[in-house]
Amino acid sequence: MTAINKKIDLKHSQDFTDIVGGIVGADYVEDESGGRIECAGELYVSDSPHAQLAYKLIRKGIISQVSMECDYEEGECSVCGKRVVSKSDYCVHLRKNKGGEIQGQPVYEILHGVTFTGLGLLDRKGADENARILKVAAAENDGSTTHSEGGPTMDEKHKETEERAVEAAKKKDDGGGGTAPDDKTRLKELERENKELKQQVLALQKQLEELEAEKKAAANRSRAQKLLRKIEKSGLAFESDEDREQELSRLAGLSDDAFAASEAAFERMMKAGSRGHSEDKGAKDRGAGAETTKASCGCDDPPLRSDAGVRPKDVEDKKTSLEDRLKSGFMAAYRQRVATATGEPVSTN
Repeated sequence: MTAINKKIDLKHSQDFTDIVGGIVGADYVEDESGGRIECAGELYVSDSPHAQLAYKLIRKGIISQVSMECDYEEGECSVCGKRVVSKSDYCVHLRKNKGGEIQGQPVYEILHGVTFTGLGLLDRKGADENARILKVAAAENDGSTTHSEGGPTMDEKHKETEERAVEAAKKKDDGGGGTAPDDKTRLKELERENKELKQQVLALQKQLEELEAEKKAAANRSRAQKLLRKIEKSGLAFESDEDREQELSRLAGLSDDAFAASEAAFERMMKAGSRGHSEDKGAKDRGAGAETTKASCGCDDPPLRSDAGVRPKDVEDKKTSLEDRLKSGFMAAYRQRVATATGEPVSTN
């Protein structure tokens, strides 16, 4: 409806003298090919020589195409969906391929907030080759109308449209004399069907989410079990089955990033434990060799005294939980990382 009372010009000219008429009516029409806007316009043949010439060219079929003029608030790229408010903001698709194709996909601009500003008469096909003149009224120079060669005159067509609208409103009010379908009942049925379909879609989405959650939980539990088996093979045992199950549940509930960090910490702990075991074994072997040497040389050392003035090494002999061992491993790995980054010596506290 924004096209009504807007200008009709020649080839989108913005020159005042190229305005040859005005739009007096606009209707939205739906058919098998989609929807379109039909405009009714008047040519000011008695006031403008350009309008007289345009009328003759239209009657002869030389001018048969039209093109709508409009302003719009935002444009949207059909490929990437970017919205712009001016051509300077165009994306690469609209800037280089507007009106063409990219990998078989058409490139065009979707207009939002459209306001029609006029209609141009063309002597060739425009952006929409289906935008054309459908009917032409015959008129005398004095402005009176005669027989229409291509259909009704502009005024008659406008009047006929109004009459059809009035009759349609009357039929709707009286129910069409019992012959037309009950639109209200049909509308209620469609609304009810639409509501049921929405509920079915929501139920299916919920089921899908539950299945995905179950699949994710099973995958998390499987990777947690795999990690625990690896830990147990390295010699780290759990005090009870309950402790093992609790640790399994905790690992299965971790996010992907947290589980990866836990797995890395376990790997460092196991590597550190294997190195310590190797060193202890080597020390024992060296000690046994020294005792053998002493025995062979027949040297007798005096017995050691319990109060030799040397404080024995403190040994933590209480059992520690898996959580404490994990914390200790995490802190050791953290201190190692800090020392590597800063170059400071690693603290063993």
